[in-house]
Amino acid sequence: MAFYPKQRDVPIAEYSYRHEAEFAAGFLENAGIPFRLQTDDAGGADSFMTITRPARLWVRREDVDEARDVLELDVVETRGTAVASRSPARPDASGTVLVARERLLAGTVGSVSLVVGLGITPVVLSSVLTIVSFVLALVFGIAAVFGRTVAPVRLALRMFSGHMK
Repeated sequence: MAFYPKQRDVPIAEYSYRHEAEFAAGFLENAGIPFRLQTDDAGGADSFMTITRPARLWVRREDVDEARDVLELDVVETRGTAVASRSPARPDASGTVLVARERLLAGTVGSVSLVVGLGITPVVLSSVLTIVSFVLALVFGIAAVFGRTVAPVRLALRMFSGHMK
């Protein structure tokens, strides 16, 4: 059966991954804007194919401008059709998610800490320093993989990556 959206609903954004669309839908829900999320990934079971079938976020025609403001979408004209695109990401010192450069730095620091803790370097460490290096490797490794960490580590990564001056 084909999908026929209601005439009053307008697609405002497409996302490659379902979780991105659900995240954006949460912003709309918090703003009190009714929305509809269209996904074709078999309820998440076929999530590896979402690149070929993007998740679409629909809102009522009268809520389009407000929804675009909430989601910080820019309207781009493509072959006569208006397409919503995400504004470029801005590194923000108050944000909780690490950007790519900060995650790369965290991965590098975590790897070096792990190498030092394993004793691969010619430096022989005491057991306390070995444990400290393993803990640092764990903290920075989690920051690199998940993009989130505790505030002091996040602040240090932002400073050393050049995002905070």
